[in-house]
Amino acid sequence: ESKGTILLSKVIRIQPAPPNIKKKNCFEIVTNERSYPIYAENEALMKDWVEAIKTVNELTVYGKLADEY
Repeated sequence: ESKGTILLSKVIRIQPAPPNIKKKNCFEIVTNERSYPIYAENEALMKDWVEAIKTVNELTVYGKLADEY
């Protein structure tokens, strides 16, 4: 179930979840406004999500996606 949208252009970093979050397979997306804890069903999916978000974020930051569309 979707709970909202995070603009990838606003992402500062992606990091492991803080120690106070006890759920497994959790990472955090950090923007200037706030941090978003993200939970995946398993470790493999979590790694896939982190890599995908980092890749899109890097492509967006360096303008590579803008040239393709």
